[in-house]
Amino acid sequence: MRRIVREHDAEVAPGEFTLLGLLVVPAALVLSVVALWLSLHVLGS
Repeated sequence: MRRIVREHDAEVAPGEFTLLGLLVVPAALVLSVVALWLSLHVLGS
């Protein structure tokens, strides 16, 4: 994402990247755990 911002010559505060990470990483972890649980439940392993 930083490369995209630099290509467009836009200034973004480091806090915005931190906030984005704090929102995206936990959501991705929860979704991946749910997907693994569902696959185990469906496949019956």
